[in-house]
Amino acid sequence: MRWSASSTPRSTSSSTRRSSTRLLQEFKTDYNQTHFVRNPEFKAAADKMDGPLRQIFVEFLERSCTAEFSGFLLYKELGRRLKKTNPVVAEIFSLMSRDEARHAGFLNKGLSDFNLALDLGFLTKARKYTFFKPKFIFYATYLSEKIGYWRYITIFRHLKANPEYQVYPIFKYFENWCQDENRHGDFFSALLKAQPQFLNDWKAKLWSRFFCLSVYVTMYLNDCQRTTFYEGIGLDTKEFDMHVIIEVKMSSLFLTVTSFLYLICHFTVFHTILKSEQPLNMDIRSLQNIKEIKRTFLLFQS
Repeated sequence: MRWSASSTPRSTSSSTRRSSTRLLQEFKTDYNQTHFVRNPEFKAAADKMDGPLRQIFVEFLERSCTAEFSGFLLYKELGRRLKKTNPVVAEIFSLMSRDEARHAGFLNKGLSDFNLALDLGFLTKARKYTFFKPKFIFYATYLSEKIGYWRYITIFRHLKANPEYQVYPIFKYFENWCQDENRHGDFFSALLKAQPQFLNDWKAKLWSRFFCLSVYVTMYLNDCQRTTFYEGIGLDTKEFDMHVIIEVKMSSLFLTVTSFLYLICHFTVFHTILKSEQPLNMDIRSLQNIKEIKRTFLLFQS
């Protein structure tokens, strides 16, 4: 992986250094150090689960565990590579890798309730790695962490209001868990703000739009393949994804007035497509959709 000095995050301004130091202290506090403690509810809930829901839930645990472990590997490597050029940022990455490893371990223990386990050590050795320029990692990972926050907190709030869908106790941990995701996202936000060339020129704006689109579409397509899981916890997959997309966009680092109006227009059409039973036959030029877009603009202008 090519890692030039110009591409590594360097804290040059006093405000950036203060921000990095503050974030470092927050990560060192380790708010969730004692949060991920299991209880007998886990095994009992797993034993009650059967049929398609059990199978799709195992897949959910496997995918989530692999994703968290991938985050651990990424942050650990970034921490190692930046140790000499920026020790404060390197230490933050190392502490973030601690969080990701903790999440992966907790999810892997969940798999043991279903008499399964992932060999994470094998994944480290056997998995093929693809290397990207740092700015691409920062764009995608910033979005991933913020999306993770909104997915977790949305599921937590939904199940708190509808406890009859609480099929497995792991969701009870999501309120604190999602704060790890939020802190990680805040850190990547600080990194990007410290590198104006990653945000302010026309290429950066195109890349940020590209990553927004690709990450959102990937999330939606993946979730649509697993509607059984979301139905099992009482959620409508399309409505859930649209809620997450809108919440992420409203709090996004990439949000500007122009891009906001541009994306609201596309979200409205996208939302209409999601609600349609036959999306490929929908005419987006129809009067109904134009009126819906107009109403959306008026709503956000008021």
